[in-house]
Amino acid sequence: MKKLFSIFFITLILMMTLINASEKITTIPDGFNSFEEWKQSILEANGGRGYFSTTNSYWNVCIRECLMLPILGDCNPCASGEVASMCTYHADSMSSINNWASATSYCNDPFTGYNYYNRQCYCQVPTTQCSGGADSGERKCTGDSVYQCSSSGVWEIVTNCPYGCLGGICQQQQCTDHSTKKCEGTSIYWFNSCGTKQEEYERCDADEVCQNSQCVRVCDEEFIGSRLCSGNTIVQQHQKTDCTTEIKDIETCQHGCQNGQCIELQCPSTAPQPSSWSQCNNGEMFRTNYECNTNTNYEYRSFTETVSCECGTDGQCSYDETCEENVCVKLSCEENEIADSHDCIKKSSGMGLIIGLIAGVFLILIIIVIFLVTKLKGGQNKKR
Repeated sequence: MKKLFSIFFITLILMMTLINASEKITTIPDGFNSFEEWKQSILEANGGRGYFSTTNSYWNVCIRECLMLPILGDCNPCASGEVASMCTYHADSMSSINNWASATSYCNDPFTGYNYYNRQCYCQVPTTQCSGGADSGERKCTGDSVYQCSSSGVWEIVTNCPYGCLGGICQQQQCTDHSTKKCEGTSIYWFNSCGTKQEEYERCDADEVCQNSQCVRVCDEEFIGSRLCSGNTIVQQHQKTDCTTEIKDIETCQHGCQNGQCIELQCPSTAPQPSSWSQCNNGEMFRTNYECNTNTNYEYRSFTETVSCECGTDGQCSYDETCEENVCVKLSCEENEIADSHDCIKKSSGMGLIIGLIAGVFLILIIIVIFLVTKLKGGQNKKR
């Protein structure tokens, strides 16, 4: 029978452990950085009627092993007739920031590292009034926190006020209208000091965007306008994306700038005529020519021009060649032609040659007869 009772008791303890294993919470109100800071605020709110001590007065501590919790229940740090309020559960250190809402949640937490706990409570004999003569339920401000008088005569914190406390009530955030201007889309709107959007301040034009609470024109980054001369430098106006402009150098001109362009030196429009080519001699011929460029400072200067050659005239070529572009070129005569004296002449036929010879002989005979007749007449005249 005793064995069955022990098994039942152990089973009951395990069930309670499993049920409460996830009850770990932190009970320090928002706005406090540590448990000690919270306790100090309670002491101040209660008019200094108690102080933290392990041996005496209103802040008391009791210690209990977790194994005894199912048998003896929670420990009570307050004396008989006193009320325990604002209790927290801690591990080994009474000033530990982490705390638990109950002894069960503490003992069922596998990460505490201890098999015992201490319970810290504010102990006070029940009274109908809190310090300062306040009745139960009344509220007051201490610093930026609201406290309420409990039925046990203790000021307990209700909440911490981010915007200040007045008359036991948290103050609302005070907002100032038209505090700032901000962009939303393509418009500028007023915002109050609490960040709430108010009415529209300005609507940007079609060629503008809203940036840094201002309507700003947006332009293409490019050169605009005509090029101009600034001394010997060509300059032009350059437009940025914010539509501002600046003058940028484009090019520095060596010979000066005129009408937005560099002045380019040019040679005179009329150039001296070169002299005639010399006779071809030893495969070369010469003449005087003229040139004009950057090396001559754009003035015409004479120089001797030399070219290779075979001839200068037809006479320097063979009888069946002609001089073309200083080269002796063989004549290409037709079938009925022959090359002679640097030209093509027609060939004579055999009959024509005979006739020509007969005509020539006949002509010679006529000349001789005329000569003889003339001479005979002259002799007769002398005899008379």
